[in-house]
Amino acid sequence: MCCEYDLLPTYSTIQYEKLTIRTGEYFEGDEQMEGDVVTAFDLIGNIEQVKEPDGKYSYNLLIYRYHCGNIPDTPPAWYMKKQWPYWEK
Repeated sequence: MCCEYDLLPTYSTIQYEKLTIRTGEYFEGDEQMEGDVVTAFDLIGNIEQVKEPDGKYSYNLLIYRYHCGNIPDTPPAWYMKKQWPYWEK
């Protein structure tokens, strides 16, 4: 998995389970906003390389939409105790 956040399935929804990207294509995630505030964004949860019958490679992407308003009341273990700015007050 590219994104190892234990609560990802709880606080996001799957947008695409196997979005196929071929040579010359790319994935551009979406952001949903309310005014100047981001309320949700897309992220890649997994990338799987697939060899096509013609010998070329494509990639299947697992795309999640993370809903910012659904974050847990208690910050996850990976959340930094001291956010920017990094100096003491």
